[in-house]
Amino acid sequence: MSESTRPAIPLSADEVAHLRSEFPLLARTGRAGSPITYLDASATSQKPRVVIDAEADFYARSNGAVNGALTCLPTRRQRSTKTPAPQ
Repeated sequence: MSESTRPAIPLSADEVAHLRSEFPLLARTGRAGSPITYLDASATSQKPRVVIDAEADFYARSNGAVNGALTCLPTRRQRSTKTPAPQ
């Protein structure tokens, strides 16, 4: 069986609960009190808490133009956007 035709393996209730806990929006309930199941649409996608925290940290501590004024912010910004060298 090829990779693209392999049947999906269902997640356990614990795995689903763990995944849901990573996405803050999924803690809310929908109109009828049902759990929200939305993750992606053409206009946006939900982000896990780790991404939200990283973006908040960037805007709070590092938001500056990479090639901007001679300050410590562009240097820190350049370091944070470089891809680590393979090991």
